[in-house]
Amino acid sequence: MAESQSFDFSTYDQDPSSPIPSNRNARNYVISKGPCQPKDFTFPRNSNGRRFLTAWYENFKWLEYSKKTDRAFCFFCRTFNRQMCSRSEKAFITDGFSNWKKPKTFTTHQNSDGHRLASEGYSIWLKQKPIDQQLDEHAKIRASEKEIE
Repeated sequence: MAESQSFDFSTYDQDPSSPIPSNRNARNYVISKGPCQPKDFTFPRNSNGRRFLTAWYENFKWLEYSKKTDRAFCFFCRTFNRQMCSRSEKAFITDGFSNWKKPKTFTTHQNSDGHRLASEGYSIWLKQKPIDQQLDEHAKIRASEKEIE
């Protein structure tokens, strides 16, 4: 079965508590959508009256929020660094973070080695060119080299 046929793009649930698809086309689709950052949403308060704040999106572009679990996740680490994460980073990858009293944890996570690696992976992904564009550029270079000969 072709990769694109094994993933239904129209029904993909972008909620960060959902697993990232493993096939390349589906994974690229999810990454191209960027972090799940609902804004027009009434975030529930916890037992201490605290809740997720959309203002955090401005300081932490990688931050995602799950409406299903009322937890925050790291888009970069979920998509580019699942295997290399430390135990403490799992809160931002698989479990979700919900201690709204300690938003400084976002900064701690952002400064972690695992997050920095994942951030680099995302930057590299953004710079990728589609194969057809790469082939066209290569053909132009080859044509100009032949003109010089």
